Amino acid sequence: MNHARLRYASTFISSAVLTLTLAGGGCGGMKFWGGPSADVAVVSARTGAALKPRFTTVVYRSADESTIDVYLTDLPLSRLQDGGDSLEGLSGSVVHVALFLQPSAGKTPIDPTACTGAVRQLVVADGAMGMYGGGAFITTADPGKETLSGSVRGGTVRLTRASANFNDLLGPASMEGKFTARYDDAACRAIAQRLQDASLSLPAIKSELK
Repeated sequence: MNHARLRYASTFISSAVLTLTLAGGGCGGMKFWGGPSADVAVVSARTGAALKPRFTTVVYRSADESTIDVYLTDLPLSRLQDGGDSLEGLSGSVVHVALFLQPSAGKTPIDPTACTGAVRQLVVADGAMGMYGGGAFITTADPGKETLSGSVRGGTVRLTRASANFNDLLGPASMEGKFTARYDDAACRAIAQRLQDASLSLPAIKSELK
């Protein structure tokens, strides 16, 4: 295993530590950070291994009150913004939290104010790439301000696309966490394009669910 793959593997931590980290937050009355930051993790349902990146970019954009896109990444933003950069030599991930629906009181099992949304995570490991996708319950403050706080709960993801050399260390997994993102339309558009390119270029994975 080369150094980049070792860095990728080292981001997996024990589920016991992760549980302690996330147990302090609730959906209603959650206290968020004042500036851009995130604490979002994916935990394997099979092994308990967890992927918990140290995100360096946490941004969002909103077309209207019911459409919010949040992007979290620990990859260099300058390289993601360069469409000609193959990301060779990098290891890290990009998380996309997409909110489409207005809250409907009493309609979700997580929290009356939670909305149903979609989540994706692109994992990059020195040339290998895997895309995880699924759904989650999402709670956010109202969009339109300089920063947007929110939480992701009850998320379920699985590997949906991957390059032939990608090693899936998660399998079916859960996603939980919270974030405070800054508004940056340009950064969001660049990251969204990266995810779109990956979705178009990576082969689809057949679901193991029957």
